[in-house]
Amino acid sequence: MFKNITLVLVSKLGSAGLFFFINYLCIWFLSKNDYADFAYFISLVPIIAFLFNLGTNKSYLILQKRGEIAEIEFLSFKLLSCFILSIIFIFIFYLCDIQIYYLYVFIFGLSLALMETHMVVFQTKKAFNCYAIINFSRNLIWLSTFLLLWHYSDTIELVTALNSLLISSVVIVVFSFLSMLFNGSYKYFQDYITITLKLMVVAKNFLWVELSQNLMMRLELWILSFYISLGFFSPSNLANFNAAFSIAFVLPLITNSIYNVLLPNVLTSDIQIVEILWSKKYLLIIVSSVLALIGVVFINVFLPESYIDAQVPFFIICIAVSLSFFTNILQIQLIKNKEESEIKNISLVQLFTAFIFGAPLIYFFGEIGAALSIFSIRMLGLLLTIKAIK
Repeated sequence: MFKNITLVLVSKLGSAGLFFFINYLCIWFLSKNDYADFAYFISLVPIIAFLFNLGTNKSYLILQKRGEIAEIEFLSFKLLSCFILSIIFIFIFYLCDIQIYYLYVFIFGLSLALMETHMVVFQTKKAFNCYAIINFSRNLIWLSTFLLLWHYSDTIELVTALNSLLISSVVIVVFSFLSMLFNGSYKYFQDYITITLKLMVVAKNFLWVELSQNLMMRLELWILSFYISLGFFSPSNLANFNAAFSIAFVLPLITNSIYNVLLPNVLTSDIQIVEILWSKKYLLIIVSSVLALIGVVFINVFLPESYIDAQVPFFIICIAVSLSFFTNILQIQLIKNKEESEIKNISLVQLFTAFIFGAPLIYFFGEIGAALSIFSIRMLGLLLTIKAIK
């Protein structure tokens, strides 16, 4: 298992490094207003990916471990679902006068959803070498396109960053659709409704969990954007918050790597995840603290002076991410006990609380309030999970 964790971790760190490098270039070369717009559009991508997935990836992983669904059935379902939803989205864009960048976001989200589909298939097979390659390739294609456009335009603008992501996303979408077709996924189209119902029986709980997690991950950014549109804050506040969030994003990639390897192994074994986590708690706290301090030094030394205010939100977000990791690992025990509804209830309580407390915290404290909102909601999730397990 350690080998798999290391493999996935290296791929996640590599992918995070590529994404961070693109962010770093944008921080240096874009105006704070343009970087705030860039942060806003990128924050919408996971929501579009969620609409294509609707909790079915994790439900497939569980059903496949129970021997209740075949890989080809799942790929058939995802292929037809993505095609149908794409037609619906394109029709909506055709009828409505929507800014072109939102069409970009839709394509970005579709490419992310397709990548996640291939990754969950390899995750169930425990083929973590393929999982790692796919995870790393997306941002590698984006960075390569980004640098190519920068070379020919001699400057980095908002359009450069978004056009490079558009081109790389189109490449991924085309490749993913073709690979699914060549695998014979179309042969199960006639069973689409049956497969959908089978997946949604389990996905109905994960759907709300993933929706809550996606909204909570970006809710503070959207609330801050809303306040900016009302004139309460400047785009500089959003730029500071996203810079802090982007650097802190390295920690979730490390913790998610451990989670992605642990999940399929724990579901099919007698491993007591609570005991493992408790025995390693001090090591995890030390690692998280060291990474947080390194991030603060990085902000002070390597970012433009105008981003110095990002260090306080960054440190708070790092603590929140560590709490979230403990929560996710503990919730594997609930999944193993077939208590997915408990996870759904916890996520909904967190989301409801985030709406109530996030808005006033951000209104009074700006980007620091946004970070405090993230921290308080993650602490609530951890406490509720511990209570559910007991």
